[in-house]
Amino acid sequence: MIVDSTNARFSWQMRTRPWCKVVAVLGTLTFTAVAHEGHVDKDAQLACKEKELRASCQYVKETGDNVAKVYSGFCQKISSNKMCVRNQPIKTIVLGPLEN
Repeated sequence: MIVDSTNARFSWQMRTRPWCKVVAVLGTLTFTAVAHEGHVDKDAQLACKEKELRASCQYVKETGDNVAKVYSGFCQKISSNKMCVRNQPIKTIVLGPLEN
């Protein structure tokens, strides 16, 4: 019988050191929680401030160089924040000077 020494060593450590399982589980949970944390976009919140849940919403963010991005979606409640959740492609618009 051929045994891979790396896997055998890891398996032995998991059986003899119960804290290894705890560390592995907590590490996985920590990375999962961080993935769902994030900054709350104030513009997305303001877009739904006066709207009902499931109402369509839209907000614009200027990115510089006379370019802006338009985000469109529906108002949803996430955690304790009501905000515009995008469900449509982001549209890029070019801001130019007004012609007389």
